[in-house]
Amino acid sequence: MSNAAVIGATGFLGSWLARRLTVAGVPVAAITRQSPAVAGDVLAPELRSAEVVFYLATSVTPGSAERFPHLAGADVTEFQRFLAALEHLGTRPAVVLASTADCYDSAVEPPYPEDAPLRPEKVYSQGKLEMERLLRAARGVRPLVIRMASMYGPGHRTEPGHGVIAHWLTAAAEGRRLQQIGDEEIVRDFVFVADAADAMTQVYHHLRAGLGDTLPFALNIGSGDPVSLGRLRREIAAVTGRVPEVDQSPARAFDRRTLLLNVELAGKVLGWRPATSLRAGLHRTWAAVRAGMEQGPGVR
Repeated sequence: MSNAAVIGATGFLGSWLARRLTVAGVPVAAITRQSPAVAGDVLAPELRSAEVVFYLATSVTPGSAERFPHLAGADVTEFQRFLAALEHLGTRPAVVLASTADCYDSAVEPPYPEDAPLRPEKVYSQGKLEMERLLRAARGVRPLVIRMASMYGPGHRTEPGHGVIAHWLTAAAEGRRLQQIGDEEIVRDFVFVADAADAMTQVYHHLRAGLGDTLPFALNIGSGDPVSLGRLRREIAAVTGRVPEVDQSPARAFDRRTLLLNVELAGKVLGWRPATSLRAGLHRTWAAVRAGMEQGPGVR
């Protein structure tokens, strides 16, 4: 029997969340690509007893979704199949969908609260918003959406497209030049992965305590701290003791100038606040990058 299931349990956030729940004594069903949530039209046996299901699976990044939009469409179709299988199950579990902060209308002044207008401009965020729509319309589930800021922390993949912090710290460790897309005034909201996993753990406890009715349909999870690429580069230099050279390329057409979340609602309904400052999070991530390099390839 499982009280919780994490779909995407070997991913960046999924692995952190599964550990957090397990440490808290929660029975967790870990759903991965090797043990998919739905086979044909049949729900995986591990999901049938789950009262709270965290849907964190994705096969694309924002950049790869622009290049291969059919993959983003496939993610939406897979989520639709999952919801249909749950409907036939008839147990009405809570489904917590990891969505993106990038779905808010860039014409509106940030920071964005949850009721800010939505107008996704990227293929990736358009797909996430369609998944939100499907979840809201689904029968037989209790829906909740988490709109997530840019996550970073130990264990993040370092390839291009998986986050500027992991990419830059790895470049600093290897003595390479930093690759910067856009100018240094571009602003992002970076949330440490442990803080994001703690927020989702709080969601689980609220749902299990029967407090689901106190939760809104959508919650923002971020740091609420505006970080420009220029400030990020200076912070990385302070943490690593290195000042790498920078290769700057123009911003991509689908990149917005500023993305910043208002996270007050999560504080009110969950009692959650981001606990990790940017400097502290960078120190922990830098230590993990250095440790991974010392242990050899394949450990990061």
